[in-house]
Amino acid sequence: YELQIRFIEFMPFGEFGKDKFISNNEIRDIITQKYNLIPKNKQNKTDGPAKIFKIDGFNAEVGFISPLTEHFCSQCNRIRLISNGCIKTCLFSKELYSIKEEIKSRDKEKLLNKIHEILKKKPKKHDIDIQKIKFKKCQHEMNWIGG
Repeated sequence: YELQIRFIEFMPFGEFGKDKFISNNEIRDIITQKYNLIPKNKQNKTDGPAKIFKIDGFNAEVGFISPLTEHFCSQCNRIRLISNGCIKTCLFSKELYSIKEEIKSRDKEKLLNKIHEILKKKPKKHDIDIQKIKFKKCQHEMNWIGG
């Protein structure tokens, strides 16, 4: 089958401890014991922060998203619109920026200007350090954020 399987490192949403964490490097090592992974030369925009590999001999690809062991913040092209009308510029940020007023106004230019202002506030890097994680880190659970 033409599949793309993605592995996302366990992220500190909810209770988290290093004892629950397996890095994508460890997962890749396990996979390469049985399959040859060939790095994908050309990434698609939809690949986002995933590092994509072709599985030699198959139509399938495997991707690794490693927010804790390989910070990819400088390449992050994602923001989230939460169901409460706020934008979250980083999954690990506590900051929420409301665009409810701009949506209700139905003024496209006003909405675009607000979004541009919010994008300027997108953090350059998250402050999560896998060596220091011992407790509940993120303010919101992933099911609330929408992901």
